[in-house]
Amino acid sequence: MAGAALVGAFGGPAMTLRSFSQIEALAEQQHGRAGLKARLADHAGVSTADLARGDDRFLAGMAKAVFSAGFSWEVIDKKWPGFEAAFDGFDPHRVAFFGDDDVARLLKDPRIVRNGAKIRATIANARFVVDTARAHGSFGAFLRHWPTTDQIGLMGHFKTHAGRLGGSAAMYFLRLTAGMRSSSAPTSSRR
Repeated sequence: MAGAALVGAFGGPAMTLRSFSQIEALAEQQHGRAGLKARLADHAGVSTADLARGDDRFLAGMAKAVFSAGFSWEVIDKKWPGFEAAFDGFDPHRVAFFGDDDVARLLKDPRIVRNGAKIRATIANARFVVDTARAHGSFGAFLRHWPTTDQIGLMGHFKTHAGRLGGSAAMYFLRLTAGMRSSSAPTSSRR
């Protein structure tokens, strides 16, 4: 099949849609068979190695996604060493026990973005990570065993059980922390 012709938008020129096999053949011609396989592997999803990191890195990724939402990623990146220090290296067992005194301390800490709701969400997410790791062995094991065909269910699980980790924040968390291989650093028009 040579492709289907469509009338262009607003009466513009017709556009021909190519089949996947045609696109694949063009890509193989451009990059070679090995190059095509390597490029497709980059978009294959999460590997076991990507999920073998410590639970502290998953909590850090959640915090980065939460604090980046509605804020310049550039500012969060510049302040990130301060976040690591202020949240005890994102050790989920320590952060899960943060109380009102810790929240008050963090609200005064100039090394981080001082947003009470996001600070509390990070503490709630520490409890989520600890509970999930307890049930599955580690947070990475939980992600590894979630069906890859049910990403909507995973987003729903985060929205229901984690703090401020719904929608794009959950997707950013997964890309950032769990090894989804799209862009490694999102851009924002809010800079």
